[in-house]
Amino acid sequence: MKYMLLLFLTVSIPSFSQSEIAQLGVGDIMDIDEVSIEFVELIADSRCPKEVNCIRAGEAEVLVAVYKNGEFSHEKTLIFHANGMTKNNNMQLFASNNLLLRGLTLSPHPKGLTKVRDEEYVLSVGIN
Repeated sequence: MKYMLLLFLTVSIPSFSQSEIAQLGVGDIMDIDEVSIEFVELIADSRCPKEVNCIRAGEAEVLVAVYKNGEFSHEKTLIFHANGMTKNNNMQLFASNNLLLRGLTLSPHPKGLTKVRDEEYVLSVGIN
């Protein structure tokens, strides 16, 4: 009986395609179909480092450029809060009928008193 129920749940749950995740370093460009995304720069990272007590949690800001068919479309500033929370509608980089690109995470998170160099940052972009 347990197996029948498990089989039923497995068959009846709709399958959703999982998004792919691309990793971009500062200065990197990713091409998907007619769209290109460039991680232009780290604007600021004031996130409270792990293992440090801060009055304010802080946030990180990155600048991303979007190109369509090789032509500049727009720039977008993505804001990543120290607790990892983001507002999904603010993270959308590009949307069309068959493509959605959005910023997901920025790593590494600062740790201790060691400053993260700009070339160490990696922006994760979700591709749906």
